[in-house]
Amino acid sequence: MKQNEIMSLLEVTAPRYFTDPCFLPEEGRSLAKSAAETIARTGTDESVRLLPVELQEIIIDTLRMVAEGQAVAGIPLQTELTPVQAAEFLGVSESFLLDLLGSGKIASRKVDGKPLTLLQDVLEYKQERKRRRLETVDELVRDSQRMGLY
Repeated sequence: MKQNEIMSLLEVTAPRYFTDPCFLPEEGRSLAKSAAETIARTGTDESVRLLPVELQEIIIDTLRMVAEGQAVAGIPLQTELTPVQAAEFLGVSESFLLDLLGSGKIASRKVDGKPLTLLQDVLEYKQERKRRRLETVDELVRDSQRMGLY
């Protein structure tokens, strides 16, 4: 696959950002797979590397997902979400999310009296919640081992 073919594929499958999932027909998935392989292969050669390694890895992972038929959506971290959108993303009720915003557990700002929160802040909350959940599981395992139950 030639460099211009890769770039045209990237322009089709990965515009600056998009919010709708990107679905490709079989032909497009095949091109995505080929592009991922080509970028991965040329990425090890400093003389032909076009992108920083971190960006290259993101593009390769994205192309591989598209090649597997998965939906892909790119959303800037600075995107502001409504409470409904943030609640859906976290899998919680809107009222629970509003409690999180009100208590400051997730940062937000008001626009015309309505709260908005950054996707980045929602992701940070989600990661922290996962970290606390894993700590709790570890603690339960330690307790059960001390008690001879595990």
